[in-house]
Amino acid sequence: MIANDALDQVTDEVRLLYHLMTRVADLAHADKGVTAPMRAVLDYLDRHGSAPVPRIAQARGVSRQHIQTIVNELAASGLVDAVANPAHRRSPLVELTQAGRECIGAVADDERRLLGDLAASVGRADLAVTARTLRTIRRGLGDLAATLEKP
Repeated sequence: MIANDALDQVTDEVRLLYHLMTRVADLAHADKGVTAPMRAVLDYLDRHGSAPVPRIAQARGVSRQHIQTIVNELAASGLVDAVANPAHRRSPLVELTQAGRECIGAVADDERRLLGDLAASVGRADLAVTARTLRTIRRGLGDLAATLEKP
């Protein structure tokens, strides 16, 4: 039971942290017209390159429809374009525009500046342990989701 109590505390903290991170991102990037979900898609494209909406959705663990809505907003803002996908005629690739690359670069710079003191107060070693622990939990939950999704 102790392990479950500890896991309950971790999952509660992760949920609270997720919502607080979303709020901070929305506040920090409001001047750029970028919400936290938009920032996540821009970041994905910046790190992984062009991708179709279903691949982005799968990587983010959300629905294709959710990502499509965000991509539509980003396209309307001139931050992404849809281009032909040689691997799939009906699923275009989403790619960053120059404005999108500049935007995600500015967002990342802002975040490094805003979060620098927090990172320093926690310490590199503790952050590394936290990242490894969260990665292990995420992978375990991913395996559990795959098991639950099977008929």
